[in-house]
Amino acid sequence: QWKFLLIGEEGTEMFFHQDGTASSSWQAQLVGKKRWTLCPNTETRYLSTTINTFDAAHLTDRNFAQAHCGQVLVEAGDLLYYPGLWW
Repeated sequence: QWKFLLIGEEGTEMFFHQDGTASSSWQAQLVGKKRWTLCPNTETRYLSTTINTFDAAHLTDRNFAQAHCGQVLVEAGDLLYYPGLWW
């Protein structure tokens, strides 16, 4: 079981990736906002770390367009849960 706390400053970004720790996580947004793209691990066959999910050109990628993913905007005071192994 992994236990960690990550704190990011304004403008902090993360490349599109699959959770490698197999740990479910909670993300609390204290200030500002952050957009997330979330995909279940069942969609892995359509996904790649080279996809920029915030670039419209990549959203039409032949494989990514088949994946069942969603985007959410988390704002100050919101709490987001995502299961282990998700993208």
